[in-house]
Amino acid sequence: MKTPSPFSRPFARRGSVLVVALIFAVIIGISLVSYLKLSTNALKQADRSFFSLAAANLAEIGIEEALTSVNRSIRGDATAWTTPSWTISGANATRTITFSGVSAPAPNATGTIKIYVQNYSGSSSYVSPSTTGSSGHEEEDHDEHEDDHDEHEDDHDEHADDHDEHADDHFAEVRAAAAVASTMPALPSDFIRDRYDGRVYYGGFADFDDHSDDHSEDDHSEDDHTEDDHSEDDHSEDTHTEDSHSTSTTTAAPAGSTSGLIVIVVKATITPAAGNGPSVSKYVEVTLSRRSYFGLGLVARDSITFAGTPAVDSWNSDPDNSSATAAIAYSTTVRTSNATVATTSSAAGAVNIGNGDILGYLRTGGGAPTIGASGKVHAAGSTLHNPARVSTDFSAAFPTVTVPSPSVTNSVTTPITATTSFPRTGDSAASDGAYYYNFTSSALIDLTGGSKVLTVAQNCVFILNNHALLTAINLSGNASASINATASLQIYTNGNLSLAGNGVVNAATQHVKCLIFSTNTGTSAQTISISGNGSLKACLYAPYADVTINGGGSSGGVYGSVIGKTIAMNGGCNFHFDESLQVGASTNPVRVGKWKELRTASERAAYESALSF
Repeated sequence: MKTPSPFSRPFARRGSVLVVALIFAVIIGISLVSYLKLSTNALKQADRSFFSLAAANLAEIGIEEALTSVNRSIRGDATAWTTPSWTISGANATRTITFSGVSAPAPNATGTIKIYVQNYSGSSSYVSPSTTGSSGHEEEDHDEHEDDHDEHEDDHDEHADDHDEHADDHFAEVRAAAAVASTMPALPSDFIRDRYDGRVYYGGFADFDDHSDDHSEDDHSEDDHTEDDHSEDDHSEDTHTEDSHSTSTTTAAPAGSTSGLIVIVVKATITPAAGNGPSVSKYVEVTLSRRSYFGLGLVARDSITFAGTPAVDSWNSDPDNSSATAAIAYSTTVRTSNATVATTSSAAGAVNIGNGDILGYLRTGGGAPTIGASGKVHAAGSTLHNPARVSTDFSAAFPTVTVPSPSVTNSVTTPITATTSFPRTGDSAASDGAYYYNFTSSALIDLTGGSKVLTVAQNCVFILNNHALLTAINLSGNASASINATASLQIYTNGNLSLAGNGVVNAATQHVKCLIFSTNTGTSAQTISISGNGSLKACLYAPYADVTINGGGSSGGVYGSVIGKTIAMNGGCNFHFDESLQVGASTNPVRVGKWKELRTASERAAYESALSF
């Protein structure tokens, strides 16, 4: 019988332990490899997200560069397209910007921006009107806007500062500028808040308004894109589908189009170092719109007060976007809910609408508005107050008006107290074809009693700039001022205005045909009153004047746009904002009217040829 070795059993145990250790080592090795692979994939995904965000930053830089050159060109800067240098080919301009080394948008990566500006010198205005009354623009309001921005954050990690928080609705009807605005005064260009220059303009942001329009102070760091990149401007309760920040239901003209649209297309690419994955590109298409000085409705520096049951709404006097067809007069059958009542004041109760009715939006500079038991802010089709249409983020600047200095001026040295027609016999036109009149301090327009009429038969400009604390224009009784259908009137004054009687009769029904600018800078009190049967079809800019709209009689009311220091609406008066004012003249600067990221292959293919430089 064989005797077992005394060492066989321990060796067997050792072999078993070795096998178990090997198994554990294999398991640990597999786990480590899996963990390292998982970590590597997570790092790559993080890098891709970072590169995508960096590409979005670069795309915005490209848009800003193009928009800056366009607006410089509009201001008459001869170096707009040469410093920095652009390549001009026909109606289009292109430029490439490269970032590398210390200026690289990401570590060990190169950034490239290709900018294509279609119709870079286009002179028409740019976004056609969207369909009014749609549920997207009219009913969803701010709640829908918040959902849309959430969708936008998925792609841009929320860009900077509330661009166009209210603009898409305020500029839902952004459309081609009416040719009648050829004599728009030369106000400073910082007149609508825009993400690209951080300043304030009336009309447009966007939503972008804008649309829009918009956007807000953005310095292109990665952190800039963490709080909603298409916000302020103005403005935006639109239905932003697919990351399209559009103030219009129309799409941009295709690449190579010879239409008047100015379209900016940017391709921003981040190319990582070798071995760190493929490049990442963002494509953005932006369609521009003309900024307007009168793009909101009722705007006050200090306070807005309603007493009684005033009503505010809007309509579009030129829905077919053609100056060749007759303007559409306001009626309840064509009214919309895109008017804005706003103040820059942050004081609580700076806006008190009492029992008034606003078909549109209510905005303040920070304080909560006062709304009576029967007061409401709402959309068309609803009779209930909608809190989503009230916001407290409004801001604006009110630049000083520049009084024209024409080549030829006619003098008025005595008061006008009887029926008079302008131009008078023997008066001379300036080089622009308009008749300019300087009124001395003793020369007032005072038509009281009877049926006296001040007729404006051609384009005229009245300058009553020496009338502080005086009533520069007084219409009462059955008196009126009448602007012929083919004429226009601009008034520059630091004096008081009292428009009662039969008011200002604007036969053209185009409100830019009657522009009233206050030249008061706050050094003295100024009042502007519209009462009785007086109706005003005009654009009024008076940021240091107290504006009062009383009663309205059988035919009274205000049609157009009003900007004042304080605005008081009393009794049963009405204000009707004309949405055709949302886009200014061809000499006005431009803003973002439509923003869209091009995601699909077909969308990008439309511009591949244009971007192959």
